[in-house]
Amino acid sequence: MNPSTEARKLYLVKSALQNFVITPAPDAMLINDQVQQWLKKYEIAFTMDWLPTGEARGFKSLFGNST
Repeated sequence: MNPSTEARKLYLVKSALQNFVITPAPDAMLINDQVQQWLKKYEIAFTMDWLPTGEARGFKSLFGNST
């Protein structure tokens, strides 16, 4: 495999691991704007899913600001 391709893949994997977030479960059900505020609090720019236990999983922005 091309060394530059391999280096790019390694960079992408490192970035994904460093920017992966699992939040704690909120104390109460989030509604309307509370959802976006919760994601912003934990710097999640791309939400993957919400776990049955209430935690959110996602990724921080690679560009520093998720808004």
